[in-house]
Amino acid sequence: MHGAFWTILSVILFLLALGVLYLWFIIRHFKREPLVDPKNGLRLMTVLGSGGHTTEMLDLLKNFDGKTYNNRTYVVADTDNHSERKALESEQARSGGDFLIEKIPRAREVGQSKFSSVFTTLRASLHALWIVGRIRPALVVVNGPGTCVPVAFSAALLDMLRLTNTRIVYVESICRVERLSLTAAILYYSGIADDVIVQWPQLKDTYPRVRTLDEMETSAR
Repeated sequence: MHGAFWTILSVILFLLALGVLYLWFIIRHFKREPLVDPKNGLRLMTVLGSGGHTTEMLDLLKNFDGKTYNNRTYVVADTDNHSERKALESEQARSGGDFLIEKIPRAREVGQSKFSSVFTTLRASLHALWIVGRIRPALVVVNGPGTCVPVAFSAALLDMLRLTNTRIVYVESICRVERLSLTAAILYYSGIADDVIVQWPQLKDTYPRVRTLDEMETSAR
């Protein structure tokens, strides 16, 4: 009886502590504090994925100065040879900075059962936590592949524990005109992403906290 009481109490205290850390995370990131002093350079992490995600992300990263973001990490699924090759080609055309390509297991394969995907997602999350904890990026930029969810949540968890200070930005696909994708919605409603950037202004009617590309460009001037 006493053992059950202490177990329940421990679980309650753990959930309360986690809730406090989450609330403090939301408050801190709402202030949009500067990342770090740019003269020291920033660690950038991004996730590449199948379909058009890799092409869209690499095109986006061309706008990131290689000297400012002088340490770049590309996270790809361990079976995604295409994205790995594209990242290498992109870096060969760059000047300045170092880069790494890190691989993690896919959270879920096409056609995989929901039951077995629980275990593969957990495995991917543990790998993502290890990579993010080792790299400690200042900025994580993602745009949709399923692999980005474990990476984003790992970055947020380590930030909650104050082991890192990371800003998470999600860039929605241009194909999303009326509704956010599932990945974007998860990061939007959880508050994990500091910014969810959309490419169609009418999305702000449904999701008032998203930002458009025009707004981001204006604030950067």
